[in-house]
Amino acid sequence: MPYIRQVMAQNPLFALCVRDTVYNSGFFSNFLFKDRVFPGCPPLWNSTQTHCSFKAIDMLCRELKKEGINCFYLRFNKYENRRMQVCRGLSRNLAEEIPFQGDIHGEVYLDKNILDWAKAKTEENICFFHTRSASSLKSVVPSVLLRYFTAKNFSLFYPPFSGDINYNFAVQLISKKIVVVDSVYMHSAAALGRDIDILFVAASVKKFFYTLAPSNIKIHRIIYGNLWEALRAFVYYEIFRKEKYLVARQQERTKR
Repeated sequence: MPYIRQVMAQNPLFALCVRDTVYNSGFFSNFLFKDRVFPGCPPLWNSTQTHCSFKAIDMLCRELKKEGINCFYLRFNKYENRRMQVCRGLSRNLAEEIPFQGDIHGEVYLDKNILDWAKAKTEENICFFHTRSASSLKSVVPSVLLRYFTAKNFSLFYPPFSGDINYNFAVQLISKKIVVVDSVYMHSAAALGRDIDILFVAASVKKFFYTLAPSNIKIHRIIYGNLWEALRAFVYYEIFRKEKYLVARQQERTKR
């Protein structure tokens, strides 16, 4: 998040507390201020993503304040631009004016070894695809829908479910096609300046998706996670698969 990075660059006493899973994902491995990023932030949602509670994070803030540490967190209104809310919240809590820059969408921190590993895959046309999601309906993507990407010239990259998330970012950077089933990779696409071919998101965010969508990249098709949209997605991919096949056949005949 660009405004948190900006504050950390200007204020050496500012630290960030994140969830253990985020801390251990590898995202902060090459972060400039990783010495001021700590694990231990409790989750707000329960395991089924059906109930949200601020009790644990309120308790954490109280305990830190007892130790003389000024601690705060920001609560978002889903119908307003989230990056703008971060900018305003930091300005309010730090008592300083942080100008909002709508064209900044964060960064992804990749080292040379990870980039070299990804570039070694560029001999193939890679389709970056993400399958890890809390919503079962959002994740319903039958393999037949991927024929369009995997036929002949495309190999499909399935991001690992554990380990360093930067490998996923690196493949996303060099991939010829991008299919995303999680908003994390929507924002990393914005940071990398890569358009998204297909984005699967939960049906519950349809009404306020415009507040989440990056403005610096194109998302060519959005499929919301319900059964009807899954069926439409099936038809959509089947049509494109057949068109691709017919074009290839015509080109082959022309060569002859």
